[in-house]
Amino acid sequence: MLKLVIIAFYLRGQSQMNKLALFLAISGGICMVLGFLTALGIIPPLVASGHFFGPISNTTIGMGGMAVILLLGCIACLIARRNQI
Repeated sequence: MLKLVIIAFYLRGQSQMNKLALFLAISGGICMVLGFLTALGIIPPLVASGHFFGPISNTTIGMGGMAVILLLGCIACLIARRNQI
């Protein structure tokens, strides 16, 4: 609970781009972890079946692709914020 309060006070003084970058980074990290856990077989796949690959491969590829897109969005937000100053 204390960590959430510290994060809330930290975000109070930050710009909207920094908040968006933090959100995208956390979402990308969660997608990456879910992709790894699916690839290792710890959690069941989210996709029922695939034509070319199995369900584990499809879920892992999807989560990995989403993680890359979200992390690139995070980098773009940080670069845009740096260029505004």
